[in-house]
Amino acid sequence: MGSLRRHGVFRRGFDGACRGDRVVLLVGRRPPTLRAPLLAVVLAVVVGSVAAGCGNAGRSEVATAARHGGRVTTTVASGPGVPVPSTPTTSSPLGNSSPLGNTVPPAVVTPTATKPLWLINNGALQNLVTAGLPAALQTLFNSPKTLLVVNRGRVDPLAPAASLVQSFTNLASMQQAFATGQVSPSVSYVMLDLEQWTFTPVAEQLHPFKDAQSALQLAHRYGRKLIFTPAVNLAPLQPGSHPGDKYQQYLSLDFAGQGAAVSDIFEIQAQQSEATPESTTFASAAVRQAKAARAISVLVGIGTNPGGRSVTASDIAALADSVKASADGYWLNIPQGGAKCPACGTPQPAVAVQFLQTFIG
Repeated sequence: MGSLRRHGVFRRGFDGACRGDRVVLLVGRRPPTLRAPLLAVVLAVVVGSVAAGCGNAGRSEVATAARHGGRVTTTVASGPGVPVPSTPTTSSPLGNSSPLGNTVPPAVVTPTATKPLWLINNGALQNLVTAGLPAALQTLFNSPKTLLVVNRGRVDPLAPAASLVQSFTNLASMQQAFATGQVSPSVSYVMLDLEQWTFTPVAEQLHPFKDAQSALQLAHRYGRKLIFTPAVNLAPLQPGSHPGDKYQQYLSLDFAGQGAAVSDIFEIQAQQSEATPESTTFASAAVRQAKAARAISVLVGIGTNPGGRSVTASDIAALADSVKASADGYWLNIPQGGAKCPACGTPQPAVAVQFLQTFIG
């Protein structure tokens, strides 16, 4: 090999690059006396060595050589000699071909059994930090066990490790988002938040479990999981006569059990029960119903100013403690006035910070 090196075939600093499965070698000018068979052997050795270094061992390889003005260019490509496309494609569940990423999700992160899980909006997380959430508690949310509701799959720098969630207030908007590629590949969960408000059609308010079943099937078709979170105020709307307030009706209708049956994760919107007689009884009973129906993760909603009412960190803790042994986690709400909650007023993240400091330490 020494004589070959002197002739420039193994010249120092030869150009070599691994680009995916492709290896490109630019070997120096060939010596005029080098014979073609020997050159072929040399190229085979070089190609094999570099390909192995680039991770092509065990794959079928095709090497081609072409001379360009005295230089030799060697290309190694895996497969039957066809270059790998720059943009891989895959067939979507709708039957059309689209760039990889529009329809193929990442592996869905299944939360571990370690509790608690946290469901939180990225705006609420930002409010917590602004309100002085200690750095030690900030790391709590930077975990796959945090289900972070974001806008169109944008990763939040405050919690880059969180599992991303895209929320919908009706089935039609979820269907439209999937059909048009508006559910980002980074989104692992879709959430169906049906409530008695203008964002959920009356038909879905009256038949929430039917539409949740359709949403579950849709989510699974696209490789996602469904979080179903029907509001307690849907219970009085259901057909038939049911005595008691909305919490009693929710329980008598087995709302949580029916909801868990059509969910991957079910959430009980219990936050409005804070600082009421139902605070320590409603959520725990609903969690039992959900767990009896299906062995899935069940979350309980807690909030800083539910429906615009003022509550304390102790009020939130009373609700959270009542389900600490039975629920798998919490949806921490820090609402603010707007179309979805006209009476909520100014957000109260300081109350949430105080709660987290005492509840988690």
